[in-house]
Amino acid sequence: MRDVLAASLVHLPAGYGYFALVIQHGALPFGSAAVWLGAWGWVPVIGLFVLISVRFPDGKVSPRWRVVDWLAVSGTALFALGIALHTPKRLVDFLPVPGAKVALLAPLVENPLSGLFPERLLSQVQGAGLSLLILACVALASSLTSGVRGATRGSSSSGSHIQAACLRPPSSMAHRPGTSSVNRCTWL
Repeated sequence: MRDVLAASLVHLPAGYGYFALVIQHGALPFGSAAVWLGAWGWVPVIGLFVLISVRFPDGKVSPRWRVVDWLAVSGTALFALGIALHTPKRLVDFLPVPGAKVALLAPLVENPLSGLFPERLLSQVQGAGLSLLILACVALASSLTSGVRGATRGSSSSGSHIQAACLRPPSSMAHRPGTSSVNRCTWL
């Protein structure tokens, strides 16, 4: 289902825009709007992936990892804004369309939001957004690995998640001083 959502955010608008502008020669409405949406519509999928993954496995975010949320949201917003405000020639570079087809599509696309800001500024905003997204992914990896390391150290007081993966029955999990719950079971 997640893949269908990601594909629909990117491929459907781009495909419709190409069909409306190139195949039908502009006869269908909203071709340029579909290309515009398809050019930056995939960026929020990356941000949502980070926001959902940082909440793994229990759906909560530790206060020390809230910075991942801020990095993901600000990076997504800046990167998408940097793409959405580009000129039509640069806008089509972000579409999932082969290069030969982009050459046909570029002269037909109109972006009324282009020209509001200099290209150099938009490229810098886009680069800053991409950098923040990469930083969010690195922080996400760190948060996930710290959660795994915490679980393997026997952070659970009852040891129930460890008992489920043991071959020995729970009665053999009696606590012996100086041993952790990881050392008290035989793993599958």
